[in-house]
Amino acid sequence: GHMGQIPLKEVTFARLNDNVRETFLKDMCRKYGEVEEVEILLHPRTRKHLGLARVLFTSTRGAKETVKNLHLTSVMGNIIHAQLDIKGQQRMKYYELIVNGSYTPQTVPT
Repeated sequence: GHMGQIPLKEVTFARLNDNVRETFLKDMCRKYGEVEEVEILLHPRTRKHLGLARVLFTSTRGAKETVKNLHLTSVMGNIIHAQLDIKGQQRMKYYELIVNGSYTPQTVPT
């Protein structure tokens, strides 16, 4: 790729069941590519699960395959949202909307 082009290796998950933990997510994603990092986002005050997660892959291919295979599939009874996310911009948007009380983890507009 070009210099300065941001590799799409980061996936944002939204509308996750609050029983989804890092280990579960990592196992789920590594079928599609090598996972470098997994982070479940929690509410800064209440430490409640926000239904949001960040998964960083070692390759763009892993990230793309994950989105292709997992977006709008049912995981623990929730239809989940998965997208490629440059620098987590979408994730921060979801985070703000949920933390400021506009939406719940399950109603956040994706």
